[in-house]
Amino acid sequence: MAVIAFSDEEAEIWVMQRRVLAAILELAQSYLDDPSDRQTLVVAHASDGLHFDNIAPDRAKRLAPAVAKGVEGIRASFEKSDMAGERAFVPTLREIEERLKCLIPEHEKGGRNQ
Repeated sequence: MAVIAFSDEEAEIWVMQRRVLAAILELAQSYLDDPSDRQTLVVAHASDGLHFDNIAPDRAKRLAPAVAKGVEGIRASFEKSDMAGERAFVPTLREIEERLKCLIPEHEKGGRNQ
């Protein structure tokens, strides 16, 4: 199992299959230009968790839009999936997207396809 977490509070931690986190992070990397930001996602994948509460605030703000796009892409794929387990995970992915929006600076929110 793997996680995306925003704090130590249970309501701020989303648990998922490792393959789901890997897919999100791989897609998110394609939206990042900074090699150190991409490396942060590589480390998150290797450690089975992306912990925004352990990332410097400036970096978290840069990563959030890319991770949100990664989550959005996987959610779109799961919505069309023939696998019931993937479709059942769609509401969780929506929750993660909503939580990520809290980290995205206002001036960047308008540029995202919502």
